[in-house]
Amino acid sequence: MAYQNVLYGTNGNIATVTMNRPDHLNALSVELQQDIFAAVKEASADDAIKVIILKGAGRAFCAGFDVSAAQMPLRSSRTIIQDLERLRVVDDRLLAIRDIPKPVIAQIHGYCLAGGTMLAAMCDLAVVSEECRIGSIKAPLGAGFVASMWVWLVGARKTKELFYTIGNTVSGVEAAQIGWATKAVPADKLEAEVNVLASGIAETPMELLKLYKLQINRIEDIMGYRTAIMSGCDTDAIAHFGAANKAFEVLVKEKGLKQALASWRDVIK
Repeated sequence: MAYQNVLYGTNGNIATVTMNRPDHLNALSVELQQDIFAAVKEASADDAIKVIILKGAGRAFCAGFDVSAAQMPLRSSRTIIQDLERLRVVDDRLLAIRDIPKPVIAQIHGYCLAGGTMLAAMCDLAVVSEECRIGSIKAPLGAGFVASMWVWLVGARKTKELFYTIGNTVSGVEAAQIGWATKAVPADKLEAEVNVLASGIAETPMELLKLYKLQINRIEDIMGYRTAIMSGCDTDAIAHFGAANKAFEVLVKEKGLKQALASWRDVIK
């Protein structure tokens, strides 16, 4: 199947899904989200595929959700309930990737920010380049949607440290040290390391891989994972209708995203 926003390829029993919006640092437009899920679903349905690699084209894995004016209609065009429902659709897409019965490996380089970290968290493993930056975007948007997934990986205290200051990031090295990433490797060895990892996993019988993933995810769900992740939609929807988010949206409409990111601290307190 051909996709507009991702590249899909296979090599033996390994499938690779490459986000392909390099001019936008693979920011998650609605269309890209849909293509990622469709491509991962295609790999899952292919009996010849045992492992899926998810990566980004260009300079970054993913710079987060697309918050450009074209992708971010003013809140005045919808109610808070409609916004909540929109966020739940996004979470459903992300959780559907987690629910794919086959192992998914995130191959992360450059930047992995905000919604990009949510996407990576839905993958079973994440291998990162040592110098990549991982964390939140430099904008006062939302409050809990992204952070909810971090709590499960690094704990509440580290999540608070990172998200209480807007725009905080960690290096790939620190991401591995705190448990967010599986391992950090030099950038020039990233692809080779991921391929070695995927090939090793692919040697395990498919039925065992599926059962391992089912049981590990089931334990997380018993502990409240899915409910906790979905609850982030609630606090984000509330934040979206607050003064800070509304003011930032106006800045984006008036000045464009780049200028809004550079100037919001002067007008939003």
